[in-house]
Amino acid sequence: MTPEIPLVPRVVDTALGPVQYDLTDGGGPVVLASHAGFGGVDQAHLLLDWVVPDRYRLLSVSRPGYLATPLAGRETFENQADLLAALLDTLGLPRVPVVTLSSGGPAGHLLAARHPQRVTALVAISSVSGRHQQANAPGTV
Repeated sequence: MTPEIPLVPRVVDTALGPVQYDLTDGGGPVVLASHAGFGGVDQAHLLLDWVVPDRYRLLSVSRPGYLATPLAGRETFENQADLLAALLDTLGLPRVPVVTLSSGGPAGHLLAARHPQRVTALVAISSVSGRHQQANAPGTV
């Protein structure tokens, strides 16, 4: 069983605005989590609780509109992918593997598509992978 890893959320200003995140201590490469439609940095942290903490560091992120990451101006998945890249820039992380869950899929998939040099691997767990149009919210899920 993996030992419990403490969650210490913080907010950092990136070139594209503030982002709430948690980055665990430990050894090895950083793994980025793009969470599903509920929660935020807390759910992203839970998504990766199976990652061995002495072999990897967990980068949990609240996507725009969740917890302490503002949505305004970042409503599209393309904007969200670019924000993830800006977070990697701010944290000095050149490349990371990305794990997506459910509605966190589009932001993670587009991070890989728009910034392929930043993503070493993409793991999609029951992730949304197509575009969904909703009434009164073009381009968003």
